[in-house]
Amino acid sequence: FFFQAEDGIRDDLVTGVQTCALPIFHVDLAGDPALRRVLDRAHGAVAAGGSLDRQLALLAAHVKDDIRYDMAAQQGQYAAKGGQVRLGEMIEGGTVVCREKALFTHAALAEMGIASRVVVGSVPDGHGQMAGHAWVELADGTIIDGTWGRIFPAGADQIGRAHV
Repeated sequence: FFFQAEDGIRDDLVTGVQTCALPIFHVDLAGDPALRRVLDRAHGAVAAGGSLDRQLALLAAHVKDDIRYDMAAQQGQYAAKGGQVRLGEMIEGGTVVCREKALFTHAALAEMGIASRVVVGSVPDGHGQMAGHAWVELADGTIIDGTWGRIFPAGADQIGRAHV
């Protein structure tokens, strides 16, 4: 599938408020062998998880700990690729931010047979401002935030979900 979000453009994977233009991401397992490799590593990390809740926790921890976040490098990667990038290449290159972590989490969940959507919105930045952020929401309302490696159960109070 393809993912693009910018002011005024949405697709079935995106909800929330988008405040900046994003590149087009090619999420294509056949054409992105790097994505296949990182998905296989993620599935290996969650395979022994047992219950679904444990598998989700392991996936969130894997995305947080094993997929490097680097905003400066990520912006350079977009420019070098002319605005069209492959998700797996970005992940293996260590040039991702929250939106790529959310897209990866969404792809991993889809392979596990779990319906989800990528949510793009704003969160408090701790300095009295709002900052853009992306996370994944399951059909039951559970939120998985791979950037911070946290899961918020459906129906959690707003204080517990303040960062989203």
